[in-house]
Amino acid sequence: DVDRPPGPGQVYDVNSYALAAAARDAGADVNRVGIAGNDSRRLREVVEGQLIRSEIVVIAGAVGGGASDEVREALADLGTLEVERVAMHPGSVQGFGKLGRDEVPTFLLPSNPVSALVVFEVMVRPLIR
Repeated sequence: DVDRPPGPGQVYDVNSYALAAAARDAGADVNRVGIAGNDSRRLREVVEGQLIRSEIVVIAGAVGGGASDEVREALADLGTLEVERVAMHPGSVQGFGKLGRDEVPTFLLPSNPVSALVVFEVMVRPLIR
């Protein structure tokens, strides 16, 4: 988080703050969670908690490399998630699905802050509006 210096191999959590600000600007009431970490059980608990109170869920850092496989595996029995490469740059790899009993629209965004914000602007902001 931004309140402590990152350790070796870590970076500051830019995404949750930037995406929360963008969502507020689009008119959403935001529940910023911050970093869920690499523990699949923790990720699932966090997402389940958000599904019962949210109309849209956005997960940054969930696509690209092995991250998307881990996220999809952790959330597999909550609904469907698809990760695809689309013709846009930045943000060509992104995911979407509907999770939980209420089939809450869930977006999987790249970890790169610029890519995450571009995908947010193109895909998530229109849904909020």
